Amino acid sequence: MYPTAPQEFISYAYLRLFDKTIPYTAQIQYSGRLGAYNAHIRLSHGLLEVKMSRNWRSVSPEIQIGAIQDLMVRLFKKKIRTTEIDLYHHFVKSLHIAVPKHKSHPRLEASFQRVNARYFLSTIEQPNLVWAQHSTRKLGSYSFKTDTIHMSKVFLDLPDHLLDYVMYHEMLHKRHQYRNAGLRNTYHTKAFKEAEGIFENEKAVEAELQQKLRVARVKRWLPWS
Repeated sequence: MYPTAPQEFISYAYLRLFDKTIPYTAQIQYSGRLGAYNAHIRLSHGLLEVKMSRNWRSVSPEIQIGAIQDLMVRLFKKKIRTTEIDLYHHFVKSLHIAVPKHKSHPRLEASFQRVNARYFLSTIEQPNLVWAQHSTRKLGSYSFKTDTIHMSKVFLDLPDHLLDYVMYHEMLHKRHQYRNAGLRNTYHTKAFKEAEGIFENEKAVEAELQQKLRVARVKRWLPWS
């Protein structure tokens, strides 16, 4: 039987994970400052503190405990799996089903639809599509917890086929998700890397993208730009 009081989640998670009583003072806090379904853990001066976003309040105890255990195995560098950890990862991978899809942008949506039709037979459900900060390093990202593709604003000045190229990469993350291997999650699996090569003229497009990015970096730092 799982505890129902949040302040008992940490000690129970530790007991289930290491089969012994927790030797630290434990504290859990739900914060509105963290992104959706994010969580952090810290051990300092005998205090094991877990901070979780407020979204977690409505999640069942066993999944919250799995999230805490997942943080613990990383903190203590232990390769341990539990039923609760498996439940947590299943929950994260299923979040996209229930997440509201209300954020979009016409150009990003057009790119998503082109890529979806050409490479996925229009089988990928459209996630939230938003512009991120202008960056020539981090071009795009996909969040499993908010079902959101973020694209760098650098693409506002680049042609559509380069935007589509990076959009395809992020859509692959949505399709292939990730593989949990104890202390880390593997996002670029063998299947993922094989699928990357399917993009038409992949090597030529990658080369063109890198050349355009070099120009963009120079322009960004010129005093008259």
